[in-house]
Amino acid sequence: MKKRLVTALALMFGLGIGATAFAAANPFVDVPAKHWAYDAVNKLAKAGIVDGYGDGTFRGDRTMTRYEMAQIVAKAMARSDKADAETKATIDKLATEFSAEIENLGVRVAKLEKKSDNVRFDGNLRVRYNNQKLSGASEAGASDRLIRMRLAAHAAVNEDWNVHAMFETNMNDVNSDNSLTANDSKVYLNTAYAEGPIGGTTVSVGKFIQTETGDLFLDETFVKGIRFGFGNQLKAQVFYGSIDPNSYSYIGTGTNTSTAYGTSLNWAANKNLNVFGSYTHFKDRNNDNTAFFGNKDNMNAWDIGAAYKFAPDWKVTAVYGATNADTQNKAFKGEFQYKAIDLNKVGTWQAALGYWKHEANATYDSGFVTDSIKGQGMKGWYFDGAYVPAKNIKLRAIYGDLKTTTGNEIKDKYTRLQAEFFF
Repeated sequence: MKKRLVTALALMFGLGIGATAFAAANPFVDVPAKHWAYDAVNKLAKAGIVDGYGDGTFRGDRTMTRYEMAQIVAKAMARSDKADAETKATIDKLATEFSAEIENLGVRVAKLEKKSDNVRFDGNLRVRYNNQKLSGASEAGASDRLIRMRLAAHAAVNEDWNVHAMFETNMNDVNSDNSLTANDSKVYLNTAYAEGPIGGTTVSVGKFIQTETGDLFLDETFVKGIRFGFGNQLKAQVFYGSIDPNSYSYIGTGTNTSTAYGTSLNWAANKNLNVFGSYTHFKDRNNDNTAFFGNKDNMNAWDIGAAYKFAPDWKVTAVYGATNADTQNKAFKGEFQYKAIDLNKVGTWQAALGYWKHEANATYDSGFVTDSIKGQGMKGWYFDGAYVPAKNIKLRAIYGDLKTTTGNEIKDKYTRLQAEFFF
């Protein structure tokens, strides 16, 4: 590296070349403190512009390759926001000159990162407390403490396809009447599927989580099958498979499985309005779920709704749905939400007030359903609030003043407190 290049680089990055050597340790063994380039090289190294070689040498007497210069220019581009107008103009000229090498550098770095990050993990820990106070029934209510841990793994198969898997364990209290299923604290593989593009669609095959935006009929339901997704502003999904009975509290008794197929639509009409809907067909594979299907072995469920942001911090959501059961087959939810949390921003919060109704033969898997009054339908008001006390930590509180929709009227004052830790 010639003297004028080292000097120019140091000046270009606003580092200057002082006459006094730094007190810091010598960055490169082959650049002595008395060398004319010592100060400039030291400042460039401290600024992260030059790295030298793995053996601790700078090798300043060796001719620099265009690729090595491109590395320096790329680092300069990353720091250009702190440069003056003249320096930015110089960086722009260098970026143009070495554009091919810089682009190639980006490809090489991307490939290296993809190789080293071929498998990545994320997940969350949820600690939840539920309290249920019943009146008008023999049940006195119950409380339980639930801990759930999820760990998800994501691996790249190639440039387009990825494999996803989620491991889960639950450690729950069991109510005296065994209404809450005991958990053995073992780790289970809850999802495992491959996902990638085929013919303009995104295909998921394996065991995946299927949801619908209205949150009336499919709420984090595990499906073994295949799913096709397509669209941009108007997004659609079509799926077919068997439903895991343990993930869907109102389709079966916990031992039966159901085959299902359906579709969901989401239309982002504009930045403030989102319209959505879904249709799902269920079939009891054992033909003995009549108590849960309104005396039908085949059930059709549909919903339609919209979410509208009518002010900067306000959003209203309404969704209506029904099944083909003969009676008690309708569901509705309306909600006003103020503000919205951001897990990356400490101190953000949100609050929602809503009215929720599910009749007895409207299939669902809702967070408000409690085991002792399952199958009797529920309606009432609820409050749902969340707060971010620290990055990636969410505190949530729910309170519901509910009662059943059937003739046997039971009132339920329901409270949930939970903390979630995301990683």
